[in-house]
Amino acid sequence: MSAAQIRQYTNIAGLVLLVYDQVITWDKEVNRIWRRSSDWVLKIMFFLARYCALATQIINLVATHPYILEKQVMSCHKWFGFQTSAIGLLLLNLQLILMLRVYALYERSKKVAGFLLCWFLVYTTLLLLIGYDSVPVLKLDSNCIMVESPDSRRTLSFSVLCILDQCILWGLTANKYRDALRCGWSTNPILRIVMRDTSWSFLAICCLFISTVPYSLMVKQVGHIVYCLLCSLVSVLVSSATFAYLAPFLNAGIDV
Repeated sequence: MSAAQIRQYTNIAGLVLLVYDQVITWDKEVNRIWRRSSDWVLKIMFFLARYCALATQIINLVATHPYILEKQVMSCHKWFGFQTSAIGLLLLNLQLILMLRVYALYERSKKVAGFLLCWFLVYTTLLLLIGYDSVPVLKLDSNCIMVESPDSRRTLSFSVLCILDQCILWGLTANKYRDALRCGWSTNPILRIVMRDTSWSFLAICCLFISTVPYSLMVKQVGHIVYCLLCSLVSVLVSSATFAYLAPFLNAGIDV
């Protein structure tokens, strides 16, 4: 099976996953996000995670169709640039929503807020630099498949950056959970939800990058599948984390 076919099937699988997730959580989305939540920032972040990811997957599926590629109606480098920008936006959105939850968990501590803000700026800057340096130097064939593996340093830097980000957020959450265990209030539903969702995010992001290593060793690249997988994964993580976080408040009759 060619790399172009694998990419197309992966795009279809990613789109199916997003549509399936939206169908099974539609009632939660309407009731918890659009009807009862008054937090417009939360609504924007949810919209970015769900509908921008969905739009990105649809565009990718159309753009990589053999007919479109044959007609050469687009620049492969511009398409890779679009994918990189979309993934960067989704990752920043995931990071921001997890950071806001950690900030609330630490009772809006100024020290924690300062640290999170500094790390957010560093993370954003590094993402921009990696993306800006990576796309222009890619060597692509007529099917927009890389004919040479990208610089391993850039790929490794991106992977390490994403994993490090999740480690920091998980570490802060775990530290608070450890304190809660000592003080006997670890059964707090908000704390348990934040700990659970941060752990899932940490495991999912790490497993994605680790699982692509064997594949990359066999085919010498993962660029044709990692965008799609990461896009769908981040979208599902943000959506589920948002639903879970709002549930205790709304069940108690508190609009947030």
